[in-house]
Amino acid sequence: MTDGSNTGWRSAEEELELWSEAGRTARFWLRDDDACESTKALDRLVDMATEHRIAVTLAIIPAPMTDALVAQVQDNPLLFPVAHGLWHRNHAGPTEKKIELGGKRSPDAVSADLRESRRLMTDAFGSLPANMLVPPWNRISNAAAETVSAAGFDVLSTYGWKPSTASVRHLNTHVDLIDWRSSRQGKPAARIASEIAEALRLARDQDFAPIGILAHHLAHDAAAWTTLKALFDWSAGRHDITWCSATDLLAR
Repeated sequence: MTDGSNTGWRSAEEELELWSEAGRTARFWLRDDDACESTKALDRLVDMATEHRIAVTLAIIPAPMTDALVAQVQDNPLLFPVAHGLWHRNHAGPTEKKIELGGKRSPDAVSADLRESRRLMTDAFGSLPANMLVPPWNRISNAAAETVSAAGFDVLSTYGWKPSTASVRHLNTHVDLIDWRSSRQGKPAARIASEIAEALRLARDQDFAPIGILAHHLAHDAAAWTTLKALFDWSAGRHDITWCSATDLLAR
């Protein structure tokens, strides 16, 4: 186990002490977005996760996904495929934030896209262990959210602590390795450590909820890869943290 006091993780470890005093173990899970083909970046992520036996919930864009990616996922028990929209196309107006599942698209059109998304995923992977929808850009309109269940999905995963209006289960992510709002670069380990400490505090206030870490292998720079390795190394061997698959969490 890495010495957290020397790597900026002390605030997270102090929060974990409160979890331990309550007899609870922190549950982390990893979601990685935007996969559609096998790449060196994806191989790098998989190698890192495999080294630490950490499951990756891989959000795959169904329409352009390649046979090579399907084979890679099927051959690795640590990869859990979930649907990431349909095409990852922006349907927002010129002054609006990017969104595929909403924007200028009608609920009926979005629902048709979602049904097609699920069909492509089940055709490729059979019965999905985590029947989850991950909206591109982590956004879905309220009207579109109400079509998720009818399209065949059981779980919705976005970002943040507030669930959408969808009448399905939610399993969100909370700590993003990339600073999309300003630099669009990987966050340093010290910042991620601080964000994880805050996520642990918020999760403790919500009945010790699981904490989702969000990666984007195609967008990772050197800082993002370094920080992800630091997180994996810090958490390795800790008795107060368990890395879970989305399937494990949903089964509970």
